[in-house]
Amino acid sequence: AVKSTENTTIHLYHNGADEVLAEFTMQPDWHISWSNPGDVGQPTEVTSANSEVEVAAQSIPTARTIYDIMHEYLYENTVFYLLKVNNLDEAEITFNFVECNDVCKPESLTFQLAKIAASDDKIWNILQSKAQSTFPQKITLTSPVGENLLTFDADTPLYFAPTKKDIIDEMSIEVEPTESGVNVRWQSDRPQQLKQALIVTSYNAYLVDIVYKNKLSKMLLY
Repeated sequence: AVKSTENTTIHLYHNGADEVLAEFTMQPDWHISWSNPGDVGQPTEVTSANSEVEVAAQSIPTARTIYDIMHEYLYENTVFYLLKVNNLDEAEITFNFVECNDVCKPESLTFQLAKIAASDDKIWNILQSKAQSTFPQKITLTSPVGENLLTFDADTPLYFAPTKKDIIDEMSIEVEPTESGVNVRWQSDRPQQLKQALIVTSYNAYLVDIVYKNKLSKMLLY
C-alpha cells in the first residue's frame, strides 16, 4: 500500500503476522524529524487504533547544527520504521509528521492493514534486509546509580541523543575522550531517568538501552 502527501510518500508492508515495515521517501530538499526532533521541529509519531503498536526499530537520523548552538535530528531521502502490531487484522496505523523545507507543514497518513495484502517471503526478506542496513545496532550500557555517566570504547567525534525530547537537559550533554575510551555525562531536569539514547560514531550507530546499577560496567563498541 502507498500513500503520499505533496512531499512525502509512505509504502507500507506487513508479513501477515505481527510485523509492519514503513518506507518513507521524501522529495529532494525536504525532511521530516526523528522521534527526538532536537531544538526545532516536531517528532514523527506512530499511533494505532484497535491494536497496540511498538516502534521496534527506526533508521538512524542525520544530526545537523543550526547557528552553532541548535541541534536537529532529521530524516531525508529514504528511511524505514519497523513496527510490532498485536492485532494486525484490525489495526489502523497513523503516521503523524511535519515535512519541512523553507516552510513546515504538519501531515498525517492512515493505513488500514486489513486492506493490505501480506508481502510474500522473498519480498519481505529483501525489504527487511534493506531496512536493517539503516537501523542502529542495539546494545546495553550501564550507568552508576546516582550518576548519569556512560563509559565505553569508541571513536570521537560522536553524537549522543536521547530518543525522546525533554527527558533530560540536552544542553548539559558532555562527551569527554579519555585514555580508556569515552565518557558521556548529562543532567536531568526531573527525577525521570534517561532509559534510551542513540550514539553515532564515524563508523557505527548504536541504540543504547541504559541500565542503572551500583557497579559500572564498560562495553567495547566495535
